[in-house]
Amino acid sequence: LGYCSGLVSLPERLSECTGLQTLNLERCSGLVSLPERLGECTGLQTLYLEHCLGLVSLPDLSGLAQLEVRNLPNRLQPWKASGYKAVSLSK
Repeated sequence: LGYCSGLVSLPERLSECTGLQTLNLERCSGLVSLPERLGECTGLQTLYLEHCLGLVSLPDLSGLAQLEVRNLPNRLQPWKASGYKAVSLSK
């Protein structure tokens, strides 16, 4: 899904993709949030968020012990610092 600048949301049912291991959302600058239940994707290991500058709402992914978030924009570092607990940021 990377490089889809017009993408503004992902389906909530994405959480049902328990075999999903990598989610590449690089340069999806129109994306404002990730599905609240994304943490139910128990197989998710790698999440790419480079240049996802529109994100303001991030779900709780703290239960995904193997998760590696790559290329996290600086403004989203508080999410990482919280251990990937749900956070809402101002634009």
